[in-house]
Amino acid sequence: MTQDTSTYYVWIGGSCDYGHKERAGGAAVVIEHNGNIISRDVISDLHTTEFRMMLTLMVKVMQEIPEGSDILFLTNAAYIQNFDKTPTVKSANPDLIIQCIEEKKRHNSV
Repeated sequence: MTQDTSTYYVWIGGSCDYGHKERAGGAAVVIEHNGNIISRDVISDLHTTEFRMMLTLMVKVMQEIPEGSDILFLTNAAYIQNFDKTPTVKSANPDLIIQCIEEKKRHNSV
């Protein structure tokens, strides 16, 4: 993959342990910019899902990357493909989707 030097490439993934009552969820990111890894982050919590953790981390990343930037989230989790679509009554994590929509407005493209 040829990277544009002005774009922030955010590799994001998550995992959840559905086998235990605590159902621990977690997510991790690696952020690349101008050909260099500039940041890594991992978050986790009990009684949650990997998708909630991934959306939480996406909000955090969009808050930390400079306003007006181009951001490309890269993942194998199809769930976050619609992170910027207005949630419906059937949407999971509508609070975080709304936060993603608001943070996306700060950037040139996400």
